[in-house]
Amino acid sequence: MSYRAILMLLTFFFALISPLHTIATSHGAHNLWRILKPASPERFLVFEASIMPWIKKEFANNKVLMSNGSVIKRGLVRSDLLRFENIEGQDRYNVHIEYRVFIKDVSGTEIAGLKGQEIVFLVNDGMVEDYFPFDEYWIEGTILDKEEFY
Repeated sequence: MSYRAILMLLTFFFALISPLHTIATSHGAHNLWRILKPASPERFLVFEASIMPWIKKEFANNKVLMSNGSVIKRGLVRSDLLRFENIEGQDRYNVHIEYRVFIKDVSGTEIAGLKGQEIVFLVNDGMVEDYFPFDEYWIEGTILDKEEFY
């Protein structure tokens, strides 16, 4: 490889890495490195010991019968710790959950699919103190009429 080709490759490499270095070393009000950095092992232990049992308890009763005769079944598929932040002394855990859902209404229409949701948990001394769920969203779903399903 010629000297000129090596010089061009190095120039290209440094042009690519320069913005990444800027993100990783910025110390402004919006510290992007905090978002990109994974949570520490001790934070994962708190997630596993406090938040996961709380989530599993919420999904323990997976069948709900509505007053109008509709049936909703939910089952946890996965949960992931996306980010940990300590803001003004509060430990905030941003968690993503995915769960399967089956809905059958009184008309016989059935909906089956996978939903997702983000939840921010406030944890104090290893206990879930409060939580803030965001809107649920469909990842994938299928609507089946009674004759299509059976």
